[in-house]
Amino acid sequence: MPSWANYASFVSLFAPGNSVGAPQYFTTSSYTWASGASMAAPHAAGAFAILRQAQPAASVTSLLTALQTTGAHVTQGLNRIQVRDALGSLGFPECDDGIDNDADGYADADDPGCESTADLFEKIDSLPCDDGLDNDGDGDTDLDDAGCAGPGWPAEDPACSDGVDNDGDGGIDFDGSP
Repeated sequence: MPSWANYASFVSLFAPGNSVGAPQYFTTSSYTWASGASMAAPHAAGAFAILRQAQPAASVTSLLTALQTTGAHVTQGLNRIQVRDALGSLGFPECDDGIDNDADGYADADDPGCESTADLFEKIDSLPCDDGLDNDGDGDTDLDDAGCAGPGWPAEDPACSDGVDNDGDGGIDFDGSP
């Protein structure tokens, strides 16, 4: 959460709004990066639109609750909206959609993240290679990280956090070198 972000007891949703890429005005192929409420508001509106499309008869309160109670914890009781998690809580589970949602090569019941019928999501929050976070601080997440060869790996990139100069470049772990 950026230091300049607005937070108050009446804030209902927390959406991405820091360094968000958006199409640049008057171009067909360029993007610009911007921050602020003008970037976060479309995320919140789009999230509501997707949930409304999935559940046309749902109340605004139930859609808001789905967005508030799922997603990544950010601060003081607020979660950053995560549409796929909200959809799962509304009865559209990733474990039953035929899609490899967490890109680990497995879908639905064949995915280690879908261990039981109560588990709505393919990702496993307790596995550093399947939790949606950059656990080792190298800028890559989960299977985009070279150290995550599969969902059973205990850490994203053990060679980058072992205190050894594994590649012989004179730097140890996350020293900024490749």
